[in-house]
Amino acid sequence: MEIDVVTITGPKVVELRRCRAAPCGDGEALVAIKAVGVCATDVELFDGTMGYYHSGLSRFPLVPGHEWAGEVLELGPRVPEHLRVGQRVVGEHCTGCEPIEEEISARCRICCRPGGLLRCPRRKETGFFGREGAFQTVLRFPARQLHVLPPETPWDLAVLAEPLATACKAVRLADLAKVDNSRVVVVGDGAVGLLLLQLLLTSSAQRLRVALLGAQAARLQRAQALGAELAWDVAVPGVQTALTEEGELPSLVFEAAGTPSAVKLAVSVCAPGGTVVLLGLSGNLPVELCTDDVVLRQLTLRGSLSSEPEDWLRVREILSLGCLTSVVTHVFEGLQAYETAIEHVRRPEASYPHRAPLDSMFRFALLAALFALSRADSQEFLGAAAKIDVSEGQAKPEVQVTSEVTDASAAAARVSVSEAKEIDLNAVENPYLATGATAECLALIFMIVACVICYLECCK
Repeated sequence: MEIDVVTITGPKVVELRRCRAAPCGDGEALVAIKAVGVCATDVELFDGTMGYYHSGLSRFPLVPGHEWAGEVLELGPRVPEHLRVGQRVVGEHCTGCEPIEEEISARCRICCRPGGLLRCPRRKETGFFGREGAFQTVLRFPARQLHVLPPETPWDLAVLAEPLATACKAVRLADLAKVDNSRVVVVGDGAVGLLLLQLLLTSSAQRLRVALLGAQAARLQRAQALGAELAWDVAVPGVQTALTEEGELPSLVFEAAGTPSAVKLAVSVCAPGGTVVLLGLSGNLPVELCTDDVVLRQLTLRGSLSSEPEDWLRVREILSLGCLTSVVTHVFEGLQAYETAIEHVRRPEASYPHRAPLDSMFRFALLAALFALSRADSQEFLGAAAKIDVSEGQAKPEVQVTSEVTDASAAAARVSVSEAKEIDLNAVENPYLATGATAECLALIFMIVACVICYLECCK
């Protein structure tokens, strides 16, 4: 059986390859992929900036796709009895060292510890290292890590299983029972942030009031529709005042945006003695954080990476109950749309404040360049008529610039020259030519500024 596979061969270089599917081995299943999610981590994998590249865990070539859902196509020997061909399934993200031999099992004590799975040096993470991701038509996967969903589960919900598991783990580590004032903040309006919002509103015995801080108007509106008490645009000042109630800030903050500015914001809006849970990955960008502030306010910073088997049991329960609202924003058909989806995630409709100034500067420079060009091409020349007399004994060509203005913003110009003899323009005093040249120079300068800003944006 031949399959199509998306392969990242280097930073920002991708190929769509056709190859033969690997045979289904002991304890394995072949899954026909029906949906694959794309998030900010996929952009980092594509760009080659993700931390796993720097640590040496991830290497090129790499088949991406860690958020997926599909149907069982084939089952190998020695698989769990409840699995059947045709079932709708999702799969756990991380696999431990798979102790097949007693010797390995006895040696690997890390996987046996609570939370040790993601610390095991021999682990495999789908789409990152050790196991190919789901950007292919058929995926070979450990059968024991598949979770069966009801057949009526829509694909736009099933594909959210992995980010939902990530959110479930973060909520579990945060220990909601210890929240002091029943108020929680989520920083980040992406898929994980919106999933966190839904989990927090339904996962606690006490009724939590959740504020979500983000940068995209459409997603902030979605957050309000999902039940956020406050949906705040991070570009608007005064967020601390808005979150303060009876002199206190919320005692629990989740950072799910994956940008340095979001981390600083999360720390700044957490009450003294509170906890900040960090989920986002920034593409290995450094964060400027005042540790004195963390110490003096006695904050707890807790990292939460991916998910563990117990979180997937919760995911299966949530998806089976049908109580989750999908946060998928766009759907692209076919593996050939991989790069299109990546660029869509890279350039959302808005961004965090550290990118907003460059965006505004680019627009200003581009508009200034267009304005200068219009001054050079129309305002100084259109409607002007100049007669140039050269010295005696030479031909006297007449240059007429005529225009017929059809509306307030457009004009058509026609130049007719009575004789085709050359004239010495340097000897002619023409204010229109001088002013037009100046405007063109200004336009060139502004265009260069716009290009530099574009380059800086692409490097972020």
